[in-house]
Amino acid sequence: MKTLKIFLMILTLVIMSCDWFMNEPPTCIITNPLDSMSYDIGEILDVSVEAKDPDGKISYIQFYINNIAVTSVDSFPWTYKWNTIGADEASYKIKAIAYDNDDDSKSDEITIFLENSAPVAFFTVDPTHGHTQSVFRFDATKTYDASDDSSTLMIRWDWTNDGTWDTNYSTERIVTHQYENPGTYTIRMEVKDSYDLISQMTLIIHVEPYNSAPTAKFHFTPETPEMDTEITFDASESFDLEDDAQSLKVRWDFENDGIWDTGYLSTKIKKYTYSEEGTYIVKLEVRDSGGLTDVLNKEITVLYKNQSPTAVIECTPPYGNTQTLFTFSAAKCQDFEDDTSELEVRWDWESDGEWDTGFDTQKTITHRFSKQGTFTVTVEVRDTEELSSTATKDVFVSDYNSAPTAKFTISPETGDTETLFTFDASPSFDPQEQTSALQVRWDWESDGKWDTGYSQTKTITHQFTEAGSYRIKMEVIDSGELTDTLSQPLTVNYKNEAPTASFVNTPEHGTTETLFHFDASASHDTEDPVSALQVRWDWENDGMWDTGFSTTKTATHSFHESATYTVKLEVKDSNGETATTVKDIFVADYNSAPSARFTYSPETGNTETVFTFDASTSFDNEESSTNLQVRWDWENDGTWDTGFATTKTKTHRFRESGTYTVKLEVKDSGGLTSTAEHDINVSHKNTPPTAVLTGSPNYGTTETVFTFDASGSSDLEDNLQDLLVRWDWENDGTWDTGFDTSKTISYSFLKDGNYTVKVEVRDTEGLSDFDTKEIFISKLNTTPYARFTISPESGDTETLFTFDASGSYDNEENGEYLQVRWDWESDGIWDTGYSTNKIATHRYDTAGTFRVMMEIRDSGELTDTVSQLITVSYKNTAPIASIQCTPGFGNTETIFTFNASGSSDKEDAIENIQVRWDFENDGAWNTDFDTSKTITHTFPTGGTYTVKLEVIDTEGLTGIATKDVIVADINTVPIPIAEVSPLSGNTRTDFTFDASRSYDKEDATNYLQVRWDFENDNVWDTEYSTSKTTQFRYKSSGAYQAKLRVRDRGGLTSDTLVSVTVEEYVNTAPIALFSVDPTSGPPETLFHVDASSSYDHEDELTSLQVRWDWENDGIWDTGFSYKKTASHLYDSDGTYTINMEIRDSEGLTSTKTASVVVSSTNNVPIAVIASDA
Repeated sequence: MKTLKIFLMILTLVIMSCDWFMNEPPTCIITNPLDSMSYDIGEILDVSVEAKDPDGKISYIQFYINNIAVTSVDSFPWTYKWNTIGADEASYKIKAIAYDNDDDSKSDEITIFLENSAPVAFFTVDPTHGHTQSVFRFDATKTYDASDDSSTLMIRWDWTNDGTWDTNYSTERIVTHQYENPGTYTIRMEVKDSYDLISQMTLIIHVEPYNSAPTAKFHFTPETPEMDTEITFDASESFDLEDDAQSLKVRWDFENDGIWDTGYLSTKIKKYTYSEEGTYIVKLEVRDSGGLTDVLNKEITVLYKNQSPTAVIECTPPYGNTQTLFTFSAAKCQDFEDDTSELEVRWDWESDGEWDTGFDTQKTITHRFSKQGTFTVTVEVRDTEELSSTATKDVFVSDYNSAPTAKFTISPETGDTETLFTFDASPSFDPQEQTSALQVRWDWESDGKWDTGYSQTKTITHQFTEAGSYRIKMEVIDSGELTDTLSQPLTVNYKNEAPTASFVNTPEHGTTETLFHFDASASHDTEDPVSALQVRWDWENDGMWDTGFSTTKTATHSFHESATYTVKLEVKDSNGETATTVKDIFVADYNSAPSARFTYSPETGNTETVFTFDASTSFDNEESSTNLQVRWDWENDGTWDTGFATTKTKTHRFRESGTYTVKLEVKDSGGLTSTAEHDINVSHKNTPPTAVLTGSPNYGTTETVFTFDASGSSDLEDNLQDLLVRWDWENDGTWDTGFDTSKTISYSFLKDGNYTVKVEVRDTEGLSDFDTKEIFISKLNTTPYARFTISPESGDTETLFTFDASGSYDNEENGEYLQVRWDWESDGIWDTGYSTNKIATHRYDTAGTFRVMMEIRDSGELTDTVSQLITVSYKNTAPIASIQCTPGFGNTETIFTFNASGSSDKEDAIENIQVRWDFENDGAWNTDFDTSKTITHTFPTGGTYTVKLEVIDTEGLTGIATKDVIVADINTVPIPIAEVSPLSGNTRTDFTFDASRSYDKEDATNYLQVRWDFENDNVWDTEYSTSKTTQFRYKSSGAYQAKLRVRDRGGLTSDTLVSVTVEEYVNTAPIALFSVDPTSGPPETLFHVDASSSYDHEDELTSLQVRWDWENDGIWDTGFSYKKTASHLYDSDGTYTINMEIRDSEGLTSTKTASVVVSSTNNVPIAVIASDA
């Protein structure tokens, strides 16, 4: 038993011993910071350890700095935070020992370097814009140093950045400064840490001259005015210490009701009238050029003033005759002070200055006029204080009511089924009433059914759906229901389009042996088929048609002499509409091949060179070089690269280098060709790439991962994927990466500061380009500063204001990246979105003072806002005057009505505009200003009067218009004289009717209008026209009395008749005549014949056709032709009879013969000598 116990003890010891020997130590690796790296003093370093135990667990980790134990950590994460503030600039050993649960351990050790970092300079200024009285506050409290206690940093200032420090170093962070002189200043601040490391920052401020407010002063005259009295307010005594008085602006509120009665004005004097009595507070505001204002109020007492009454006349009826009892009423007269019943009136029936009644409170009265005429009735109304006013009214009195006169015009005079005709009855008139009161109605076919009802509108349009001859009937009716009718003929044709002439010839050019084929089959017409079209040809375009009209579209012709011929084709459709076209043909004696020649420029080049090839020196013996056609083969590979063209110059660029043989082929119009070749050397041309660098974001911190992208780079020769790029993060001349085809890369900067990132892009042949981008690294992003200007500073409702935020800035990024948006009224609704465009424009529709707000945002989405006031005044525009006169002309008895209702004003309603009249334009106004826009007037003597109208709006702006009115003395009827030529003819004769000798005592002949009734059947065949001549063809024979009616401008007319004899048309044969030159000669003589002396009683010479029989053998040697000349050569001797036949347009003919002698015998003359025996 004892032995067994000993054995068990030994076994237990063995097992325990084996377990001890099997324990494995832990692992220990320092993962942060990195070995041999440098760090800034002041940073808090995370000393991190990665520790594991394969057969147990980690109990704790002991940390050492320079072999001094600083802490132990007994739980994950195995991290110690080391605050390096206050540490010396030196190297440090960091050691970590990991212990497991068996107290076994493992250590790791690294060495790092702590360096002092420069401080970060930062300050703000408030305000950034001020004046010479402003105290500027500079705040550098956000300046810091990562390696030092920030409270120990030393700061100094240079107020003008002139290189001289204006303060000594101090720990004070907030200082103030005041500038004596205006200007733009750059402030420089420098900060220094305890290691004497420094950094600087600058800001810009704007100092304006100090401006004090102006002083408002004014007086007014008279001091105790009455109502309706014009008062003069004078602010000329206002002044400003900085501005002269002329640059000050003033505005007035005459009732102190909070609404300014004027905008800002440069003039200091303003006139104003109060319409009611009372005590008023007048407010004056004066503004200087800097926008500062001063206000002065003064009290003014307006005394009561009695107003004159207003006279008004009403007349019933408005016109009548000598039997009419007119009722005149002044019941609408009124007075501000007195009741209408207290007013007294008196009447003057003829306005002759003698009152026909005395004053009476009775406001209505009747009167009958004993004779006809236009009477101006005057009423005078008087109030209880004996102030009075007058009113007049014109009354037209006639013996009886006569019927109106119907007149109308048609435009155009003729047309087709697509024409929209305009019918105008405005010339209709009535002696007793205005044309505007007349009513008209229309009957388009004179079928007894009126197509329209009565209407005062005098113009109307109508379109006829079918062609034909229509008689238009119009009836006019006056207010007394008397009527007059007038009808006029109107011819409506079918809408026929002219044909289109076109032909081709084969060949295009040739010789005197060429038979040319001409084909006009391509001619066409909208209405007719091609087969119905007729054509004729003129081979030399000499005005003589060589063929008659024919539906055959093809013809052949040979030219006997070499020349350039212009061939003319005329095409006629079934309605007689024609069209022509011409084409040039070159005819040579014989055809030889052209000569090919060309030059090129430049003589050598590369793959970017655009070569110019010029074949202008190619030529042909028979035709102009402009007719030659050329084509090109750039590589002489047998494939033509262009088609034939008459353009001799061509450009080409070779895409690859090499030696090319360029081939030219030249072809003439006869189809003959020749070629020419030249060799040209093309070298390779490589261009450098274009580097484009973008990056995001524009600024950040040392923890920001920036992405840089060169994908926008390009190269003319290489693809983007073949380009190489490399990067220099600090632009220090040392490339931080090698070349790579990847165009994007990410990077984080280790320290704060401004960095210029540089990229190099290289192509496959080693050419490079560079681009850079600015990056700002800071631990602090500050808000941007919003600034803007307004130009002009003030304006009106027509001013386009410009708002400029270019003066805004940000301490971290360039201004180009800042975004702005605008709120024009500061109503909380942004009127624009964010944009990097700093300039905007806006126009205000209404007057007032507006606060404009601008918000600026940086890339970190920090914002700043600023607002400014802008004053927009009301802009009044002048009214536009317009005159209408009815009637347009007349005589000394005519009552003219002038109407200014067509006048207008942009701001005021027409009823608020006042007008006045000067009927002779002599500078003396015949009326005062009045809101009534219509007035009547009679001119006492004949002549041309220029009537002037002036309109005035509610703010005193005016407009002028004039109108000429022709006034004749008492009008007499015109004297008609009708003539016709010829006096007799037939149904084919175009008779010319002439009224040119008609005349009028008052009007010149060119003003007279005439119309004709050619059959005297009481149906006028023409409308009134100032043209005195017209033509007419009678359809039937007979003796006619043509009637002429002449009308003057006063509407008076008179008629006369002229006799015309018309016989039935009988066609007679033409008269054949011709001459021969010469009449004799040998066989080589070319005899010329000329039938131009032939004639016809019915047809023109150009319509006659002739043909020739050279031997009078009964066989015609030529066909009929409109050409009247010809030539012929006889082969043998003999006496020949030439026979010519002439044919008119209806086929009647006549002939004429003449003889020529052809002889080759030359008779010797016989000499006779006489002598005396």
